Amino acid sequence: SKSWADDLERGLGALLASISTGEDQALLQQIGVIEASIARTFQALPKNDLGRLPPAGVRHAVRTYFARQHGWQIRGLEPIGAQVDVRHVQNVTILQERAPALL
Repeated sequence: SKSWADDLERGLGALLASISTGEDQALLQQIGVIEASIARTFQALPKNDLGRLPPAGVRHAVRTYFARQHGWQIRGLEPIGAQVDVRHVQNVTILQERAPALL
């Protein structure tokens, strides 16, 4: 529903703002822990011309992180499940506008 997408967009906006301004020290510390845990995986994966992971590399890094840290297998992150049915994807423009600057 539109309300759900609006709530998600506002929540993500607040989260991205607190990260970019450094206001939430506990969150920044947790992000540092996550970064350290995936650093070797990130270094080993091929990057594009901008030094960023392609979508398959991101899926691999995220899938590996959650499997190791939490024992979770997340549907859609497996290599053969990488194709997304766009009929079920919400348009959250905040991710498109702000997240690339943080990656």
